[in-house]
Amino acid sequence: MLNIRVSIGVVALSGIFGGPLHATESTVSFNVPPGGPCKVFALPANSKPVHVMGTTISPFVDRAEGEIIVQRSGSAEHQILSWVGLDYTDGVEHGFASAQETGPHIIYLDFVRKVDLQVSYGARIQVCNAADNDGNAAGYLTFVY
Repeated sequence: MLNIRVSIGVVALSGIFGGPLHATESTVSFNVPPGGPCKVFALPANSKPVHVMGTTISPFVDRAEGEIIVQRSGSAEHQILSWVGLDYTDGVEHGFASAQETGPHIIYLDFVRKVDLQVSYGARIQVCNAADNDGNAAGYLTFVY
């Protein structure tokens, strides 16, 4: 019964908005050693909002979750990433940075501020692990756009 109601709702919404409703979803994993190289992920084309959800799952890291809406905009020579979202540690996070930078903080994916989602050069994002122990930071990011 629930499937029928959901289908009717989607059909009704698609009629209101002039066509079918779609979203692309992609889940990727990361496994970053302490102080090691960050794992870099690309973002879709300009002006398309992307919902990014992330979590750490490794037993050596203090686990937590975070999510953001991020958008890449600007000209080819000067792109900007802007975001707003939530993380377990600090609550609401928002900001913007030049896509030509690497390292500006976006959100933490653990509750001791060691697993950091950051801006990466070229309008990308990266997961870094600043932990001072032997444990890798493993987890997942899900992109919806």
